[in-house]
Amino acid sequence: MRRLALPLASTVLAATIADAEVRISIGTESPDQLPPMIAEMIREHGATLRHTLPRLAAASFVVEDTAVLDRIRCNSAIAEVADYIELVGRASVPRGEVPYDIAFEPGVRRRPVGTYNPDDPDYSKQWPISCIQADKAWDVIQGGNVTIAIVDTGIDLYHEDLRSNCNTVDDWDFVNNDDFPLDDYGHGTHVGGIASAIIDNGAGIAGCFQATLLAVKVLDSNGYGWWDDVAAGIDHSVEKGADVINMSLGGGSDDSLLKAACDAAYAAGVLVVAAAGNDGPLFFANYPANYTSVIGVGALGGFIFGDCEKAAFFSQRGFGDDNSRGNVEVMAPGKFVYSCYPNDEYTRMDGTSMAAPHVAALCAAYRAYVPSWSAEQIRHHIQANADNLGGKFTFGYGRIDFFPPID
Repeated sequence: MRRLALPLASTVLAATIADAEVRISIGTESPDQLPPMIAEMIREHGATLRHTLPRLAAASFVVEDTAVLDRIRCNSAIAEVADYIELVGRASVPRGEVPYDIAFEPGVRRRPVGTYNPDDPDYSKQWPISCIQADKAWDVIQGGNVTIAIVDTGIDLYHEDLRSNCNTVDDWDFVNNDDFPLDDYGHGTHVGGIASAIIDNGAGIAGCFQATLLAVKVLDSNGYGWWDDVAAGIDHSVEKGADVINMSLGGGSDDSLLKAACDAAYAAGVLVVAAAGNDGPLFFANYPANYTSVIGVGALGGFIFGDCEKAAFFSQRGFGDDNSRGNVEVMAPGKFVYSCYPNDEYTRMDGTSMAAPHVAALCAAYRAYVPSWSAEQIRHHIQANADNLGGKFTFGYGRIDFFPPID
């Protein structure tokens, strides 16, 4: 079975899973054909239904034997059958406290405005905030009635710095098929904290923007997942009213159901953000970051703490207006990023996974500040207001900047 790597943040490869389970996705010409087709599939081919996605005119199944694929393809109601690709996660290696204190003056444009200073005790450890000028934007707007779906390993819903920002009514666990998306890996909690940890609560850190977090678990306790679960998570996020979807995950192979889910979300007005990947400058951005409907995000961070002018050594590359050469659309901080960790803890992680939620938070800020703007308009303004750092192949449109939209 083909395997893909999630860009979670280090070079430590997780243990492999036995190839005992095979998944397939099927597509039809019309959503109306799905119910009878599903019943026929289960009855005749012994397939176990995993997800029904009427809006995408598709469904996914677990099958015991790949030999049934040829028989399934003979069904005239089925437009497409795809083997499912197993994602193999990479665990982020938490960093300890940085044992030095470097005076940091980020290279950003200066404007005669105030800088908001929250009372969160670990705020001084969050170098990305000033790098992208989120602190200046806080003088105008800190949050709004918008939702960011974190499609990931789940979120620690009881974390002191996250719990009051979490929507615990509409969240879902697609790994265990229940309504308790527990983060048993740590990655999703860290990502959620970057985007929207509670500000001014006297604890921990400050998220980039105060939005509602919708936890959608599609990856298990080892960071593993399946494309059909990711597609189902995207579809669920749209159904539950997410304004922004963040996916700090990805892989090197395209998938039709995943693409359909991303395209449908963007067409519905949802901004979709994904990490470009951590395999270095010789590789184009992973999927789903590579889709035209998705904002692909690369990571900033040199070898010196707080350097937001250089691309991180691990960040994947690629820029093309038609997405033919990979898609790193914008850049955001992705090294030494301090954020939440399960059980009321905090830690540093590296990766394009950490860069993506900064962009998701910026998307949420636009949606809250100018609710009349379409997803396309917001995306255009993010591109136009990015700080140009050099060649587009490395930096895309540049480093995101929170302040121009409200200047």
